[in-house]
Order: sequence, then C-alpha cells, then structure tokens
Amino acid sequence: MYKIGFIGAGKMAEAMIAGLIANRFAGSGEIIVADISAERLTAMHCEYGIKTSSTNTVVVTQTPVVVLAVKPQQLGEVLSDLASCISDQHLVVSIAAGKSTSYLESLLPTGRVPPGRQ
Repeated sequence: MYKIGFIGAGKMAEAMIAGLIANRFAGSGEIIVADISAERLTAMHCEYGIKTSSTNTVVVTQTPVVVLAVKPQQLGEVLSDLASCISDQHLVVSIAAGKSTSYLESLLPTGRVPPGRQ
C-alpha cells in the first residue's frame, strides 16, 4: 500500500510530489499517480521513481490519501467514476480551483473531505 496517491500528473501534482520527496514526507516508493497521458506518467516515473498507473481506481484502491489534481472541468467525471471505490477510510483532497468542499462531499458521500471553502 502507498502513502499517498494522485489522480492527475500535471504541473501542480508534480510540484507537490517533488516537495513531498524533497522534504522526506514520503519516499518515491510511497507515492502512486494516475493520468490519462502515458507520456506524462513515463516522465513522472523517470524523474521521481514513483509508481504510475493509467487507471484512477488503482490509485484509490492502493492508498488511504487521494489528491485530486485534475482540471476543474474534469472533476465531476473523475469523482463519479471513483465514488464506488472511495470509502470512509480515504482522505480525499482536491486542488481543483473553484470547487467547494460541499461539491466534493455531494459526489463522494463516503469519503472524508477536509473542511475548506464552502
């Protein structure tokens, strides 16, 4: 099992992953990321040595902390796909701009979403 998983491997996710590793909060063997771009996943694996997957559910089933690092317009679809995999044992954090905590909670009734902007 991994310590933290990322759905999305864009620049914001990469910055967070680099910081986690640099500050020794998590080692490269404790992070997993999923993205639709095979090229991006290869780059992330080569740069940071992290585990990658082309399937979001693999990330969710293998980690207790899930960071949603997708574009705001993709968030609804991603959450709909993941809702059945998210349990009350998951901590779900989103960095999608403009999406409220209540929006996340409405699509993930069993996941734990930290308090934030309503």
